[in-house]
This record gives sequence, structure tokens and C-alpha cells, in this order.
Amino acid sequence: MSRRPDSSRIRTPQGAPDPAELSLRFRVADPERLDEALRRRLPEGRSRSRVRSWILAGVVRIEGRPVRNPAWVLPPGSRVEMRVPGPSPQPIPTFGPERILHEDEDLLVLDKPAGLPMHANLDPARPHLIGLLEAFLSARDGRVGYLGIHQRLDLETTGVVLLARSPQANPGLARQFEARQVHKSYLALVRSSGQIPPTDWVEEGPLGEPLRKGGPVRRLEQGGSPARTSFRVLAASGRVFLLQASPQTGRKHQIRAHLAGCGLPILGDLLYGGARRMAGMPVPRPMLHAWRLELRHPLGDVPLCFEAPIPPDFRGLLDRLGLPRVWQAPGAGTKNPDPHHGDEGRPS
Repeated sequence: MSRRPDSSRIRTPQGAPDPAELSLRFRVADPERLDEALRRRLPEGRSRSRVRSWILAGVVRIEGRPVRNPAWVLPPGSRVEMRVPGPSPQPIPTFGPERILHEDEDLLVLDKPAGLPMHANLDPARPHLIGLLEAFLSARDGRVGYLGIHQRLDLETTGVVLLARSPQANPGLARQFEARQVHKSYLALVRSSGQIPPTDWVEEGPLGEPLRKGGPVRRLEQGGSPARTSFRVLAASGRVFLLQASPQTGRKHQIRAHLAGCGLPILGDLLYGGARRMAGMPVPRPMLHAWRLELRHPLGDVPLCFEAPIPPDFRGLLDRLGLPRVWQAPGAGTKNPDPHHGDEGRPS
């Protein structure tokens, strides 16, 4: 039985101000690798992977031309410039009843906003989704009640998150997730610098362990954790594509790493080489949205399908790029019109 939430709203405290932009300009006297030259001249605390992500994002210029190769060897006398814009001011995250997509005695389905971690991290003052949810439930119901977490989304990823509201629902949910019977669909905006992707394809590259320093970047590695994601092109404009991604395994950063590995980094995903500007406007975050979740109710065995609305920044970028807001509705046929005038093979 669904319950209509009241109008309570929990606001997070104002965080620390965003840091200013980072800029650097120098000339080298002797041959140096680009990433090492930058690390030696940047303030302490900038890891190799963070510097590499900036280079791949195209914010480093040599003699006025962008260079995206971290291993590039700088000839003596080369003039190097780097400018990393400071992050745009972000609205204070809020959690209100509009974030609840579905609620019954056994399930709670949320629409996660961007910029909100799932759990508490090393910064005790930073708001997180579970903490805001607990505060909301306490204000609305006078108690939190049972919460069983079965999904996690990255900090800047938006969309559907499923939780159990009763201990009785946990075993049935766990069985479906372990048996890969829960169908997850994401929307991603990507740009290709190489081949145009086919309409449908599958990535099965195993993923190595995340790099702990400077961000959890994952790479495709032989002998890594098995990972499988199917992709479908929903719309295209030049070399920018709206994709539907359906992971069959649940590895951390799986969709982001698979797309970067085949030359289709997600727009705004600096850790994996995604463009930070597109169509004359900044891309504030990785354009990845957990759009749809399909499963069976763990106690009633009724088929369920939940969808999270497309967030405004994602919709705005779609419109700016001239991409139609098209995606397959539940129950529609599996045949999509080909958004290309011809496929050029699997992305390299």
C-alpha cells in the first residue's frame, strides 16, 4: 500500500566555499614528461591520476595548443599553460517528498540528486543521502524505521536508488540482485573522438582495482573483475551521442570505465577524460543518470518498473546540443530507429 509523504523538507547546512580556479604557466629548460612537469610545479596534494585527468580533459596547452597525452615529452624551451576553472557554485542539496518515487511497507525508491554522496565520508559536516533521508523520515513519521541499502550511485550520478523498508524484503531483493534479475538502465551523454559507435553493442572488458590516490579511476585489465554492459544509441548529433547503458554486473564506475575504454568518455567526467565544455557551455558533472529500474516485488512477486525524471542540467545540455529527448518507454518494442546513416563498427 502506497503512502503519500507530507510536505516536510530537510535542508543541508551550507558547505565551505568552492576553491578558486587553478592556473599554471612555465617554460621547461630540459626535456620532461608533461604529467611529471606539472606535478612538480603544482601545489602538493595533486596526485598523478588527478593531473592525468586534467591533461585528458584538454586544459593543458603547449605553445598555445592543447595536448591530451600525459606521457608527452616536452622539448627544452616549451611554454606550458594550464587553467582548471573553479567549480561552479552548487545549490544547497535538499531532500523533500518529491524525491520519493515509490513507497510501500517493504520498498522505498528515491530519486538521488547530483552532488550528494550516498553515505557519510571523511568530512563529518558533508551532507549525504542516507543522512538526509533519515532526518526526513524522522521529521515526517517521528521515527526512521528500517532501511536496507541494495544500491549505490556515484557522487555526481543522479537517478533511481532502491532501499528495503522491512527486514522481510531483504532476502528477496538480495536474491534478485545476485541472480542479475534486476534490470538497470542508465542514460549517458558521450562524445566520440574516433569511430562512430554501432546502434547496439556490448562491452565485456574486465576492470582492474580502483586507484586509491587521486580518485578511484578504473582501467580495463586482463585478469580484472568480470564486467558486462550493453549499450544502445538513442540519438546522435555530430559526434555526441545519447546512450542507454544496461549493466549486467555491478562494478564500481563500470559504465564510466567501459565507455572511456572504448573512446566514448561521458561528458563532464574528468576522471575518465570527458569534455568539461560542450556547445559553448560548461558541463558541471558527468552526464550519467540512473533512469530506470525493473524488478519484481520481493514479497508480492509483482513486476515493478521505476523511472527517475531527467534532471534539468541533463535536459538543458540535450537541448543545447540539438539532441531529441527520445528514449524507449516501458513496454515499447525493442527495435529502435537507427540514429546513424550507417554504422562504422564497434568503438575502438
